[in-house]
Amino acid sequence: MVSGVAHADVVFRKKPPAATDDSAAGTEASPTGGEPAADKTNYVPQATDEKDYPELQAEKDKQAADAALARDARKAQLQRDKEKGDPIYKKWEFWAVTGAVVVGAVLAIWGGSAVLHQINGGDVQPCPMGANDGCFGQGR
Repeated sequence: MVSGVAHADVVFRKKPPAATDDSAAGTEASPTGGEPAADKTNYVPQATDEKDYPELQAEKDKQAADAALARDARKAQLQRDKEKGDPIYKKWEFWAVTGAVVVGAVLAIWGGSAVLHQINGGDVQPCPMGANDGCFGQGR
């Protein structure tokens, strides 16, 4: 064998008919390799008739109907969810009102405690510097 580049140029040729055999003169010789000789007639497979297998067709029809029912059920569920709407806690209005209530409550508690503190006298003030006559302890 010679090392080098291998070529895949393969050509199949038919054998010439044998010269000594008179009976083979009218027939074609078989190929020398590769695929067997093709038939002279064109082979077309028979189309399957759905009427030949009614149980298979019924099964296909049942599967198609089940798939259509499932698809319709999903569409109906999505439509009901859409009509029902989002839950209240997913709406911005809910959070705006909740925030306003919380801020109002904090302001009411803080403001109320400040008002009560002022009603009770407020913070203790030191006595003024020149008022020694009227100051009887802690600015009162």
